[in-house]
Amino acid sequence: MTPQEFSMGAGYLLSFLLFVIPVVGKWYDAQSGPQKAAIFIGLSLFWGLIAFGLACAKVNISIFPALTCSSDGFWSLINAFVSFSIGGAGGYVSLNRLKPNYNTAPAG
Repeated sequence: MTPQEFSMGAGYLLSFLLFVIPVVGKWYDAQSGPQKAAIFIGLSLFWGLIAFGLACAKVNISIFPALTCSSDGFWSLINAFVSFSIGGAGGYVSLNRLKPNYNTAPAG
């Protein structure tokens, strides 16, 4: 699996978690479109910088062997960020059709 494929899968997984976890999903659903985008980009930047920081701290990240503490590693991080965003957008579009309606009372 390439780092780009892994990043796309991770972006889709983050979208999935933002929709499926009830407390988070209800809160995330209440946000406006630009706020949702900002939250998603903020989370992806946060995790990307954590991964880059671990690479600079010489912590072995076996799922991201291309991520090193160098200019090449930084460009790998940018590439992974773009792939993560594409995967997240795909997840948002596909999962948005399946999301539960948190604004209705349960039947019964």
